[in-house]
Amino acid sequence: MTVCSHLLRSHLLRSHLLRSLLLLLPLLLLFAACQQGPTVVCEKPYILVGDSCCLDKNDDAICDSDVSGLCDRECPELDCTKCPAQVIERNVTEVVTKYICQKTGAVVATIEECRGNNLAAEFTPVTTNEENTPIDELSLRPACRDGHNAVEIHYTLADEPDGFTVEIKDDPAAEWTAVYTTVTDELEGYFYGGICENKCTDLVQFFLQPDDAYLVRVRFDFTSTEGREFLSNEHVVDTTEESAYRTKFC
Repeated sequence: MTVCSHLLRSHLLRSHLLRSLLLLLPLLLLFAACQQGPTVVCEKPYILVGDSCCLDKNDDAICDSDVSGLCDRECPELDCTKCPAQVIERNVTEVVTKYICQKTGAVVATIEECRGNNLAAEFTPVTTNEENTPIDELSLRPACRDGHNAVEIHYTLADEPDGFTVEIKDDPAAEWTAVYTTVTDELEGYFYGGICENKCTDLVQFFLQPDDAYLVRVRFDFTSTEGREFLSNEHVVDTTEESAYRTKFC
């Protein structure tokens, strides 16, 4: 075989191999693509697990869905004391309003605590004044006068008086104040105190301010018959909105 023939045969063989490789290359690439499958890319806060993404908010390389309920499963090898509950501390500012009662100086949470039953409870009325006296009875009850709330005072006596004086005070430590004086010799009678401001009616003998509490007594003058005065028992009159003296419909 000549040199030229040998060279020609080698060239033809290389050309045949090259064409075969070019024909097989697409098949090899297609096979490799089928073997690898699609590429999955997960962006934070997601991580790749297998061929899918899962949420990992705390960036601990563990899916949050695996962590939640982890201590609820029956896992003997798991020490659940190592996953304590999270404690979040916050500073909370709370505005607290307090009131100082004008009469007592007490510090209370609501203005109503300075009134009514609290003030009335400060009084300790004397209930033994009428023993062995000409005063048979003196009683007080809620009433109405001219469409206004009032206190009705009723008395009965065993002897004729020269007159009497109504005395009140709205502080246990205060002095008694005379609010009504009359001359009478009646053995029984009624008179009234209006519970309102600015002298709301002429059908009462004295006035008590609303939203307060009072101690009331009557000083009977028996100078002509007994040679002295006698005091009635003391009574508490509560003039706040919730009291019986104010809730009576007039």
